[in-house]
Amino acid sequence: MVHVSNNTLALMLVAAVAVSAFSAWWSASNLVPLEQGPVGYALVDTGKTNFSISTALSITFENALVPFGSGYVNGSYTSCSMGTNNSPPNRSANSGCVDFNGSVHEANLTITNDGNLVANVSLNFTGDADSFIGGTGGLNSYQYEVSNVSGEASCTTLGNGSSFREVADYDVNGTNARVCTGLDYPDGQDTIQVGVWIQVPEDATSGEHASTITAIACDDGSC
Repeated sequence: MVHVSNNTLALMLVAAVAVSAFSAWWSASNLVPLEQGPVGYALVDTGKTNFSISTALSITFENALVPFGSGYVNGSYTSCSMGTNNSPPNRSANSGCVDFNGSVHEANLTITNDGNLVANVSLNFTGDADSFIGGTGGLNSYQYEVSNVSGEASCTTLGNGSSFREVADYDVNGTNARVCTGLDYPDGQDTIQVGVWIQVPEDATSGEHASTITAIACDDGSC
């Protein structure tokens, strides 16, 4: 066995301490000053922004009133006819109407799809010619027609009422008439119009006469 003297051991210890001290000095002298920022690692993290669009089925009456006003039927006529600016073929307002707003110039009712789903639209009326207008049957008339607004191809298929027809022929008091299948929603192709034509007999009762037209929308076959 080789014996190492105490002097040799002491020398080896001093050398080891010297090497360690030199290594520490060398590392410290090569450190990057703090103000220069960290080096050696790239730290990356991410953030994000998001949103979601919900679906909305919505229609509105943009023009919701046809105000024929107050008047009476000229005694020289059996009835008075008036309507909106879409009127039945071969029909015109006559001079039997006295003091009413009406001729064929009143604005049509307009229905707009202001949601973001293609909608099917039905109409419901609270009365027909007999209950809304009254007077002698056959002389009274309450008709409607649905059409695309000029310049728009809003409705894919126009249904009941694509030409003037009596309300009583199809839809009154709770029965919905599908008038449009596929009413689109982008601006400029989202509106249909409802023309109205009435004929008031001379024996219709005095007082206010009103009919409510309700538009119902669905995105399936439920309306």
